[in-house]
Amino acid sequence: MINNMDSKITEMIENRQQANREIISHLSTLVEFHPELRFGQILAMLDIIQYKTVIKIGGLGSHVIETVDPFHEEPVVTLQRVENKVKHMRD
Repeated sequence: MINNMDSKITEMIENRQQANREIISHLSTLVEFHPELRFGQILAMLDIIQYKTVIKIGGLGSHVIETVDPFHEEPVVTLQRVENKVKHMRD
């Protein structure tokens, strides 16, 4: 089982650069087809930047917007999410 996990990690690392290029290609296409959107809006629509609301305990009506940081997410995983979103946006 550990060897299987190691091979998956190795495969993700080997595919990292190509995944980065494909993500950029998708972003470039969306920038061209949606000039009315800000870049940050496109990133948010694709769930590259994710926002969630967290309600503070004891604070009536108070909340804080917390950004989920995709810094440690592998590009292959990001690419899969982008491709799913792009597909739905095109339909």
